[in-house]
Amino acid sequence: MKLVISPPAPSSIVSAIKSAIANKSLVFGESVHAQFTKAGLSHEINVWNHLVELYAKCNKLKNAQKLFDETSQRDLVSYSVMISSMMKSGKPVLALELLNRLNRERIIPNKYVLSSSILACSKLNSINFGQELHAHAIISGNASDPFVSTALIDMYSKCGCFKPAIRVFDSCGSKDTIMITSMISNYISYNAYDEALVLFTESMRKPSFRPTEFTFSSLIKACFEMERETGEQIHGLIVKIGVNTCRFVSTSLLDMYAHFGEINSMEMIFDAVPNIDIPLYNALIGGYSKNALDEFSLRCLKEIMNINLRPNEGTLSSILNACGELKSISIGTMVHGMVQKTRFMQDLVVNTALIDMYMKCGTVKDACKVFELMPDRNTITYNTMIFGLGQNGNFDESLRVYVDMKGLGVPIDVATFVALSSCSNEKELSVYAHAIKHGFGTDLMVQNATLDSLLLSGAIKESIEFFEKLEVKSVISWTTIISGLANAGLDLDSIQLFKTMLCTEIRPNGFTFSSVLKSCSNLSNVKLVRCIHGASIKCGSMDPFTCCALIDSYSRCGTIDETKRLFDTIDDKNLVHYNAMITGFSQNGFADEALGLYADMEMQNVGPNEITFISLLSACSRSGSVDIGIKLFDEMRFKYCIEPSVEHFSCMVDLLGRAGLLDQALEFIHNMPFKPDESIWCVFLGLCKIHGNSELAKFAVKNLIGLHRNRIHANVVMSNIFSELGKWDDAQKARGIGTGLVKEPGLSWVM
Repeated sequence: MKLVISPPAPSSIVSAIKSAIANKSLVFGESVHAQFTKAGLSHEINVWNHLVELYAKCNKLKNAQKLFDETSQRDLVSYSVMISSMMKSGKPVLALELLNRLNRERIIPNKYVLSSSILACSKLNSINFGQELHAHAIISGNASDPFVSTALIDMYSKCGCFKPAIRVFDSCGSKDTIMITSMISNYISYNAYDEALVLFTESMRKPSFRPTEFTFSSLIKACFEMERETGEQIHGLIVKIGVNTCRFVSTSLLDMYAHFGEINSMEMIFDAVPNIDIPLYNALIGGYSKNALDEFSLRCLKEIMNINLRPNEGTLSSILNACGELKSISIGTMVHGMVQKTRFMQDLVVNTALIDMYMKCGTVKDACKVFELMPDRNTITYNTMIFGLGQNGNFDESLRVYVDMKGLGVPIDVATFVALSSCSNEKELSVYAHAIKHGFGTDLMVQNATLDSLLLSGAIKESIEFFEKLEVKSVISWTTIISGLANAGLDLDSIQLFKTMLCTEIRPNGFTFSSVLKSCSNLSNVKLVRCIHGASIKCGSMDPFTCCALIDSYSRCGTIDETKRLFDTIDDKNLVHYNAMITGFSQNGFADEALGLYADMEMQNVGPNEITFISLLSACSRSGSVDIGIKLFDEMRFKYCIEPSVEHFSCMVDLLGRAGLLDQALEFIHNMPFKPDESIWCVFLGLCKIHGNSELAKFAVKNLIGLHRNRIHANVVMSNIFSELGKWDDAQKARGIGTGLVKEPGLSWVM
């Protein structure tokens, strides 16, 4: 008797395919597909639909499309699966083509097909087709469905029609968490922060509303533009609900506190997350960079490597940016070496960051080499090259890159002309003419960059004329001209322009106040400083920039008591505030107070940076506190891992030399990790003059002459030393009489 094996039932095959879908097991699914084909069950559309779903969810869209096209019994489920899969794979055009096929086959779309198709319209910014689908949803009775309504809200918002989005939302009887979260996100995208907060508050009163991590992430974005207290309240609610350890929410919170300059809170959020990942580290690195704490960003790279996490393109570009800001070519080169061993070797973002880093460090050849080896370049890459070359004094080269950019058809944008204007080498108005030709002449960024460049090149008259011709003057325009005049030493003109600005509708910001305060400080006019202080309070602009500028101005005017009173009124002191106050104490000879404030910083967990130590070492130098200065220098290097710059070494030479330890100062110079420059030898020469040490002074002069700089100045100082020692013949020789060296005579406006 022959044994007859019956084929597997369609329901068994469907169950097996469902299991393969749940486990994303393509191999198992393909074996089930083979059994299905062998059993001759090709007429079972339910099995076909599940197979299409299997291939789509396993990212085998071509296989899914092939199966879909092969069957002649396509139904609504078939189309629903395929349209949804096309959307998830980022193919909205194909999704809408399938919708057209569905309509031609006279199949009526259901809520799933409609919601996916509406989302496709959102992706393609196709408002007209989206409105047709909205009308179809109303006729078919699907408009009130939460899936369809949420898709419509998203579509109208993304296509710039916010009022219809609000009408759709208001017309919905039952609103689920996804729909409310979508509406909150859309409110925020239209800068309607108060409305977003009101909607969230009202929704929280409903038992059915359960905010998710996406709800809170959207709300946190709104807090960027609101008071810090609002963000702290949202944070408190996040902790209460128990999603504070969610990495997605923690990343958003970290960004928010970085925006407010709350470094301690930022680090607290980071430390509270049990399983730290690369996006969270990227947010921390970005937070440090936003607050000019780039040395802390570099520490993060070490931590990432120690715990065997793999940096991504965001990590590498942020670290390279930090290296550029710190001009740390050694670490930047090391990171470049890491990039060469990874898949990011040809990454557009990382290579652009490498160019930026090398340019900021002054190694133009390395930047050009990276640029030449790049397989692909975009507008940002070209703009980075143009700006970097200009900043390093290679204007002709930056112009050549701009010409190449145009010749290759690379899109030119506003940033291109901003980059060109910032390095135009007295050809600012020619560059501006090109900007006009390309339609960017009325752009405020281009106009302000041109104005700034004119001021930097010393074309004051042309700058004022250009400023006066601007039809629209923003706060940046006013700040640029006020700052430029202050930097040019035209302090009275700068203050007068500030007074004119106050008579307009434009409100000065922290940068404006800090610029005009510089002019007040240059004039040592404490009365003017007090007037500007009053104006900043009246304008509600007592931000960190203004506060620090006021601290600096009061201290430079010698009114250290007023400086301290202002400092004490600041509730949330950050590193910038502490640095300004320590510098003020140092400049006015209050070394003990400066050191006391440094101790207070440590108690408040405010980490110092390189500027802090420059001020502290200067204070020790003026007070003769040699041992404390040496201790601080060691703390900077070993406790805070801050690499000493030439300014730090100069301070240490001054510290030792003022105390009469010239031999130790010279030994310190010899032990520096880089070749001493002009500033180091000038400091040492001045110290030799103070102590009348002609032998060491000769050595300093010899090194200065070796650098081919300040030879006349060095000879004059050397001559003065010999004169004070009564060595008149040597003094005459040092002056260079008969050698052709001529000291430029001084000038005076006093008649």
